[in-house]
Parts: sequence; C-alpha cells; structure tokens
Amino acid sequence: GLFTGIVSHTSVARHILRLLCTDKPKPIFDEGQLWVYAATHWEPYSEADQRRLVQDLDGIQIGKKQLAANKSFIDGVLNELHSMCEHAGFFASPVTGVNLQSGFLRIRKTGERKLVAHKPSHARRHTIDAIWDESQTYAVDGNLKKLLDGCFGTSDEAERIKRLVFQIIGVACASLATSLAEPKAFVFYGPTAANGKSQILDLIRYLLPQEAISCVPPGDFGKEQFIANLIGKAANLSDELSSSRAIASDKMKQVVTGDMVNGKIVYRPPVPLRPQAINIFATNSLPSFQGGVDSGVERRLSVIPFDTTIPKSERVVGIGKTVAIEQTNQVIALAITQLCEVIKRGYFEIPETVEETTTQWFHDADLVLGWLEDGGLERHIIKKPFLCKLLYVKFKEDVRDLADGGFMPGHRRFVETLRANLKNDPEFELVRLSDGNAVRRRSLM
Repeated sequence: GLFTGIVSHTSVARHILRLLCTDKPKPIFDEGQLWVYAATHWEPYSEADQRRLVQDLDGIQIGKKQLAANKSFIDGVLNELHSMCEHAGFFASPVTGVNLQSGFLRIRKTGERKLVAHKPSHARRHTIDAIWDESQTYAVDGNLKKLLDGCFGTSDEAERIKRLVFQIIGVACASLATSLAEPKAFVFYGPTAANGKSQILDLIRYLLPQEAISCVPPGDFGKEQFIANLIGKAANLSDELSSSRAIASDKMKQVVTGDMVNGKIVYRPPVPLRPQAINIFATNSLPSFQGGVDSGVERRLSVIPFDTTIPKSERVVGIGKTVAIEQTNQVIALAITQLCEVIKRGYFEIPETVEETTTQWFHDADLVLGWLEDGGLERHIIKKPFLCKLLYVKFKEDVRDLADGGFMPGHRRFVETLRANLKNDPEFELVRLSDGNAVRRRSLM
C-alpha cells in the first residue's frame, strides 16, 4: 500500500517528500518558497505543481476509505511538507563564486579561482550561460569595445570607469553585492539622449538569466509585495530613480546593504529575506533631496556619468543585447577578472569622475551647503554673533528662489548642517549662548 497506518496531512506530506527525493536532493523551504535542485542550481517549485502532487492522490482507496483532496486537505499537506523541508537562511550565505554552464567557479578571498562540479550546497539559484576556460585571455574588442568606447571614450579615466562596469557585472554574476564590506547601488546618469546607459543596462540584463533579474524602483522598496520580487535575484535594474524621499529612505539603505527585510508573496504570510541583488538605476535627471542628504545614503550611492552623445552614424541598434548574446564568454571572463579584484579588496574601485559626479549631486541637492558655499555666513555675520534661529530666517529668504516648492530644510536640519560644516572651519564657529545656538566669527573671540 501507499500509506501504512493513519492517513493524515503528515503521512501524505512524507509520501510526497519521498517522491521528490527519488532522484534529487531534498527540497529546501527558505524565503517563503519551496526550492528543488535542477542539475546546476535551485529553482522555485511552483505552487500549482506542488498542489498537483496532492491532487493526483484524490480518490485513491486507502483501506475502506477514499482520500478526498479538497482545498483544506491540500493546504494542510503542503504546510507539513514545507515544515519538513524548512532550512531557514540556506540561501543567505552561498559559497563565493560564479555558477556557469561549465561548472561552479569557486573564488577564494585571495582572488584564487577554481572550477568545480555543481553542488546543491553552493546554494545557487541560477546558472549563467557561459563557459569558463582558464587558458583563454580576452581583450575588449568588437561590439563590446564599440559600446564601451561610445559610452565613456578612451582616456585613462574612461578605462577606469569601464573597469568599474566589469566589476559591477562580476559582482552581479556572483550575487555578491550585499556581502561586500562597502555595498553600493549605482545610478547611470545621462542627461542627453543616446548616451548608451540603457545599452549597458541591457548588456547586464541579457547576460544574466531572466529569473536572476528584477525591476523594482526605489519608490517601491517600502512595499512588502515588491520587496518579495528581490527573492533570489542577482541584479535589480530599473529605468526609474523615483523621488529623493525614496532614495533617502531607510528601506533603500536596507536593500542596498542586504539587511533583513520583510517581503510578502500574495496570499502568504510575510517572509524575512536578505536581498543579494546589486541595484542599478538609470536616469536623465538627478532628483533634489528634501532637507539635504544623510551620510548613510551618500556612502551607498555612486553616480556613473554618461555624458557623451553617441553620433548617429556610430549607433548600433540594440548593441547591449547583441554583445550579451554574441560575446558572452568574453564579457563574463573580463567581469570575473574584475570580480576577483573586488573580492580581494572587499569593495568597488570608484574612479575620480564617479566620486566627483556623486559629490556634486549631493551638494547641489542640499540647499544649506549651497548657501554656505555661496557666502551666506559672510553676508550676514559681520561683527556680532548671530542666533541660529534668526540666521535660519535669513537663509530661507536667500534661497527661496532656488527652493523647489517643498524642498526647504527644517530648522533642526539647518543647524545640524551648520554644526557639521563649521567643525573645522577656520573663520566661523557654532557656539551656545544663553538665548540659544549662534554662529560667530572666530577672529572676534
């Protein structure tokens, strides 16, 4: 007989688990889903397929009874099956490396790499359609060269930016973004048309398997059902940067850093998950920040400028996708070389131009900083100390034309920025007087 003894949710779940383990490793229940191992990686086992396993038993004779696989019985069986396969945190710390068609390329902290056979314990959820051959050396040529030169040019600094692009691809391939010492999200910023940023996004999009890509803009990070889309993803690519409020939110920081967040799959209880995807957003304009920027956001975002318009005669339609399909092994090999450097260092190598563009954005977005640079203090503080609350009124008058409707920082934020910026200022200092905080010239002490 199929079952011995009692027919219960548990006995049927045990029977199904035996079926699933016939020629495969035991399934894993983690991050709210049941995963089965398929030759090279773990795949989610669909709800419909799981229900079918129980439905197939409907009406079978057990002793004198027939099994009735109604909705509540199926739910009960699957509930038991999930708890038998529960392995919380299994995918949270996968073995470091890149899962390729030709095997798993394990990478040590030293950057040393070795191709080994695929194993369930590698905890990988996708396989990149590329072959690794240690004996081959690749140069940047063909359409790949055309794409990168078109976007960034050929200067020494351009070469550094291209190297960063390969580091980003490598980190995405390894699902390593949130395991680095200094996790980063990247903004591809190009105000002009035809600057190639969407082609670089396409290159990444088509190099990775479809199930490894999500598309959640920062504005949706606050919603649990959108966060659930990040489960098992290697790259989150969005053509939308959303509002400054979304970028400055705690959720954004948690997603970029890989902190535990809650995701909700429809009709199921929320599940805790640790995002592993690298976040890349493309935009034509960088939003201003309401009330300035906190340093936590500044540390986690880097803006890569795309400031060249590619001449019409040199544009190749769909070049990003073409390169991903025709030069897969080459791009992946170049990306792995850079990935090994990132693993050795623990962080991305950020070129000067990228640092400058990022700093400039945060600076432009912060009215208080702009006002200080523009000589706000020099204008108003001549001899006597000036109370911060009165100085704030002057500041608001000075920047009213620049302030974009709702983007005026509050009094507290104003004083905080003053305090941070006057700490080492040779000319002005923030002091506490009997009637409140004030700013005075140091030379008048």
